[in-house]
Amino acid sequence: MTNLLVSVWNVEHGSSVYAVTPNGRKVFLDCGSSSEFSPAKEVNSTYEKKKLDYLVITHPHRDHITDLEFVEEKFNIKVIRRNKKITKDVMLKDNPDVFDPPNDKIIERYFKLSDRFTKNVEPDEDPSNPSWGNGCTFHSFNNDDKELGVNNLSVATFIEFGSETILQGGDLEEKGWLELLKDKEFREHLKKTTILLASHHGNDSGYCKELFDYFTPKITIFSAGSYVDDNSRKKYEAHTKGITVRSLSRGNEDRWVLTTRKDGHIKIVAYPDTSMEPKITID
Repeated sequence: MTNLLVSVWNVEHGSSVYAVTPNGRKVFLDCGSSSEFSPAKEVNSTYEKKKLDYLVITHPHRDHITDLEFVEEKFNIKVIRRNKKITKDVMLKDNPDVFDPPNDKIIERYFKLSDRFTKNVEPDEDPSNPSWGNGCTFHSFNNDDKELGVNNLSVATFIEFGSETILQGGDLEEKGWLELLKDKEFREHLKKTTILLASHHGNDSGYCKELFDYFTPKITIFSAGSYVDDNSRKKYEAHTKGITVRSLSRGNEDRWVLTTRKDGHIKIVAYPDTSMEPKITID
């Protein structure tokens, strides 16, 4: 395989992105699920565990980690990226009832998993190394100030391959984005971004006008549940170039904003040939 494959799963109100690099490395960015759909089971329907090269958990809110049980059951996880500044105390300050049933088991599972991963990453396992995925790299950033709150401590990750850069930012809100914009390296990656997975499910609270001083995405994608903020949608559309998307039911159509609520699972193929546009398919 020579292409980068990315799936933005429809997990209702939640977040789960699965990527397979050109040399077969497997990556999850968040692991949300719905009552009827588990991304981990979808990509590994066998009883035998497969290797998961990289797991990014933007932040441990329930809708970003409900599939964690099956990720652990279906995969041997090699490397985890999370923000260690998000402690139980930080979680409790933001969400006093977070450890009360039925949330306690899911959140506790996250902290137990996080505590197991303490070793330094070996060079061959480092997703920012170009040889890790035939030129495909993953670069993650996060704020450190606990006073920003859990959402604004979300890990933001750039997936870069060929001429495409995909940005996923968890539940970052305006204040968190503005803090990250102070980082020169973050800004340099931002300038290359071509596909935006809008933070906080496309809600207005995740919109930050200043981000678009650095890039104009070809497409913006909302991982959204039953509600889509139309005011926010219009804001993102104003900053987005638009691209032709292949609908399995309607054929080709020009789109600016896609939502998992309306469009189902969203598949992205990025090519090593920098003259080729990405192929985007919706259910």
